[in-house]
Amino acid sequence: MTQFEKGAAYYDLLYSTKNYLGETEYVSDLINKYQTPGKNILEMGCGTGTHAIFLAKKGFNLTGIDLSSEMIELAKAKLENHPKERDRIEFHQSEGSAFKIDKTFDTAISLFHVMGYFVENESLLCAFKNIHSHLANKGLFIFDTWYGPGVLTDLPKPTLRRFENENLKITRFSAPSLDVNSNTVDVRYDIFLEEKQKKSLLGSISEKHLVRFFFIKEMEHYLGQSGFELLSSQEWMTGKAPTKDTFGICFIARKIN
Repeated sequence: MTQFEKGAAYYDLLYSTKNYLGETEYVSDLINKYQTPGKNILEMGCGTGTHAIFLAKKGFNLTGIDLSSEMIELAKAKLENHPKERDRIEFHQSEGSAFKIDKTFDTAISLFHVMGYFVENESLLCAFKNIHSHLANKGLFIFDTWYGPGVLTDLPKPTLRRFENENLKITRFSAPSLDVNSNTVDVRYDIFLEEKQKKSLLGSISEKHLVRFFFIKEMEHYLGQSGFELLSSQEWMTGKAPTKDTFGICFIARKIN
């Protein structure tokens, strides 16, 4: 079972304030800046497919991979409401370092800190090498992670957040635990579900997410070991040079061999 398996049905509500459109524009601009024209994108960790649908609206062809079968089913169901994009997108359930697709892609993307779930060096390198094997010559690889200096400057703290739609209220409490020796944060989420009309508790879900944060030189090394050159490391969404206050960092790499 993946970290998101139990809460997959509530994923879109939990991240309903996420700026998917803005992130799509940002990634599209990066592709246009660093890539010769190429419309085929491999997305690793596609979740419920929102980024893929927005990118398809911009004319890209998407193949989405996710470890969670529940997420993939939700993505396929969501796609039914977007008939114009349906022919541009396909979704597959598979593990990130093991999937095999008989296609070559111009760009690979992995968004929303998916790479941080590869907490061991060996698994990270396997994922990078698998992505490398699916890219065309000089293909791009764009992904974001938590940035080490930002995490260590503003240490993760417990948070309480609430979300709701017309039928449901969700309360989510997160309790992070930092391990400075492994460059990871272990986050426990306790999620409480309430039916609004009956004002009754539907149940609760507990999830644990072990997420790794990275430093630029470290990432440059792993990318180099996997056949990539690092073209740019920048603050996520702003494009600015990362600082000690940067929490999310975007890496743009190119396949070189």
